[in-house]
Amino acid sequence: MKKLTLAMLGVLVVSACTNNFATITPIEKRDNLNHICIKEAKKPRLPSFVPSIVNSLKNKGITSQVYVNSIPKESCKYMLNYAINTRNDVVLRTTIRVQELEGDDYTKIGEVVYKQRSAEEQALSKSQGVQGQADRIVAELFKNY
Repeated sequence: MKKLTLAMLGVLVVSACTNNFATITPIEKRDNLNHICIKEAKKPRLPSFVPSIVNSLKNKGITSQVYVNSIPKESCKYMLNYAINTRNDVVLRTTIRVQELEGDDYTKIGEVVYKQRSAEEQALSKSQGVQGQADRIVAELFKNY
């Protein structure tokens, strides 16, 4: 029994170490979340990242509009913003947050923190590129869709 418990604990520890999502707060299903505004920097660190996110959202049935530096609240009920660290044209770490406009302020409704940790994820990132990473990130964030 001890050996079985130790073996199961070992598998759990290894699994936890290879999880690429440090934080996942998936967005609860909303009937009216069919368009999202994306806040982009003037000089993005990885120019292919936002177009990849746009494509991943489109595959989930969500349209998007990209705005540089600021979001017009009057036309954007939902906003996606992000912070990213990259190397060699792949995402090493990113935090993506989706917020909903309530009154005059945006309130967080979902967030995912992605860290490229495992050798398997590194191999996937190299073979599938930024689009593959974006697909996995959006799938986690919008897993209820």
